Amino acid sequence: MNSLNTSRIVISLIIVTLALRARGASINVHNCCGDLHNRFPCIVSFPNSTSYNSTLYSYYTAQEVSIDPACFFSPTSESEIASALSLFSQRKCSFAIKSGGHGIWGGIANIQNGVSIDLAKFNTLEVASRRNETVAKIGVGMKWGQVYHMLDAQGLAVPGGRWGGVGVGGLTLGGKEKSWDFVLLYKSWVVLASGKIVNANATCHPELWRALKGGSNNFGIVTRLDLLAFPQGKFWGGQIIQPYTPAALNHFVEAVSTYSSDPKFDIYASLIFTYVFNSGSWLFISNVQYTQENNFPSTLAPFTDYEPDTQVQNTVRFSNLSDFAETNSDADGPNGATRSSPVLIRQMYNLHNETVSKTVSLLTEAVSWSLTAEPFPTVLTQWGDRKGGNALGLHADDGPLILWLVTVFWHDPTNDDIIAKAVADFFSKIDSLAQELGLYNSYSYLNYADKTEPVIEGYGAENVAFLRAVSKKYDPQGVFQKLVPGGFKLGV
Repeated sequence: MNSLNTSRIVISLIIVTLALRARGASINVHNCCGDLHNRFPCIVSFPNSTSYNSTLYSYYTAQEVSIDPACFFSPTSESEIASALSLFSQRKCSFAIKSGGHGIWGGIANIQNGVSIDLAKFNTLEVASRRNETVAKIGVGMKWGQVYHMLDAQGLAVPGGRWGGVGVGGLTLGGKEKSWDFVLLYKSWVVLASGKIVNANATCHPELWRALKGGSNNFGIVTRLDLLAFPQGKFWGGQIIQPYTPAALNHFVEAVSTYSSDPKFDIYASLIFTYVFNSGSWLFISNVQYTQENNFPSTLAPFTDYEPDTQVQNTVRFSNLSDFAETNSDADGPNGATRSSPVLIRQMYNLHNETVSKTVSLLTEAVSWSLTAEPFPTVLTQWGDRKGGNALGLHADDGPLILWLVTVFWHDPTNDDIIAKAVADFFSKIDSLAQELGLYNSYSYLNYADKTEPVIEGYGAENVAFLRAVSKKYDPQGVFQKLVPGGFKLGV
């Protein structure tokens, strides 16, 4: 099955101050916050307090920072969360759930005039061995850079985010970036709407365990994720930057397609390839890793060895996972997945050039605009059906895919509509092109998707029905559907 998903989102770095925002929470929400404060006076913060402002500004995007909850609730235990959920259910209090706060669009993990639950204090990591397995027990308030740093010291690793600043909870429950990652999700600790605390794994609550692999915030509040760890020492990786030339574009179009569709794909190799417009210039950026001690394999040579004299920067080195996670480019935005096809890849790049050139002439400022290719060879998509499966709807017969990601950074809010329209038009044209070539599918990667994108529906009818059934079983009153507006809902 060929596939292309579209997500219409851009990153805006609009500078907004607290003084410019009006606050006016409803009486009901004030009662919720007041009751929470009466129960837990030390972990509820209100507007204009130091702790409130600190939490608010810990969100990654200006879109999230511009939203003012009536209060922040910062629990330290599952029992505190259970008590809060009981109150919210009784009072019909709207709330949001924040792990690392790296969600892109406004309202995904924050809520205007509601209660925002900040899970930052669930920040412990413990490594335990059981039989022939090593498990990393990770609090969802941790960020991947912290996790990698602690595991590096023990010669271990777990699959996670490619950038150290991303939170553990949101990325894992949103689908991660590779479906094989879920094979290593050992168990999840979840506080349900009823206040019950459950351990979801392959034998206890297996349907909830599967639903959480891509089901996001629809079933409960996850506080801990136990991931199977594996031995990992230092390895080769880094970033190579080269200037645009027509010859280089032709080379990399073929290289990305060949790498993605290689039937003998080396599972230890990783590539993220980005085409960037910045400060009036076009650049190619190859982020490459090879998690073995020997040098890069031939499969990465088209990216590491191409015209070395033209390389603007080459940071390839022998280092550890935490180092690479902290130095990787941080770029999230619109995305889509296609089967590897040099014809489509070339047309996407051409259309991207046209879109950027036309749009920047209309703007009041310089912007950074990029198109990133993240290959998903079949050897990765086939893992989606193993060890309990997941909710994403990705399977081996989807074939080798490429996840495409568009990222735009800007400051001036008067440019919002121009950029949003340009990105929407770009994806509309890509949709049409992919359909003509037989390469279209509705799957969207949740963690990159815009709020307008039907992400859950893109998992396929069978998975949607499954997720809705799990929701009705574990949240029969629909607390996480009705009182948590952020994220992607199940339509129940």
